[in-house]
Amino acid sequence: MRIFRLATAALLAVAGAVAAQSSLPEIFAADPRDKSPWGDFSLRIESQTCGGDSTCIVRAKGLFHGNPVGIEVVLGANRNGKRGVLYRSAGPESDALLAAMASVYRTAPPSGTFTTEVWADAVVLEGSTKTIATSPLKMKVFFNANGPESKYAEMYTNVVPSRQALELFEKDESYRQPLLRALSK
Repeated sequence: MRIFRLATAALLAVAGAVAAQSSLPEIFAADPRDKSPWGDFSLRIESQTCGGDSTCIVRAKGLFHGNPVGIEVVLGANRNGKRGVLYRSAGPESDALLAAMASVYRTAPPSGTFTTEVWADAVVLEGSTKTIATSPLKMKVFFNANGPESKYAEMYTNVVPSRQALELFEKDESYRQPLLRALSK
């Protein structure tokens, strides 16, 4: 009887994990008529924690061709007195996100591993971390802003609370390879 209960509990745990994964959205939906679609990704926010220091940590997940992907983003991070964004690895799910981006961008990442943490300067285009629970926050971010042009990249990072979405939107196709380099170990 005890083995039966353990087996039932294990099956329910697996079924719960499969159900949770299947409820995640696909992060990229290309228009088949578009020969070169923008590489825009939308992940579902799993958790969002904001502190009194105007920083918010957002963990988001989704699926790419049925496989789980994820990332952690620290909005309003402070580095040397400057506010910006930190993109952090969520483990294998972030490695899968990097692979998904490379697939959509039709280019290979420098490595298959998402960096532990990468800084980007940011300009807020709309909203703030103080109102992020109810109003969109839209930012343009700059990777390696003070570095060589070959390492410079831009993208948009948005939080849309009405859809519980973290968006990673492409700025320009020319930034694809430098962006993948910035996000890779």
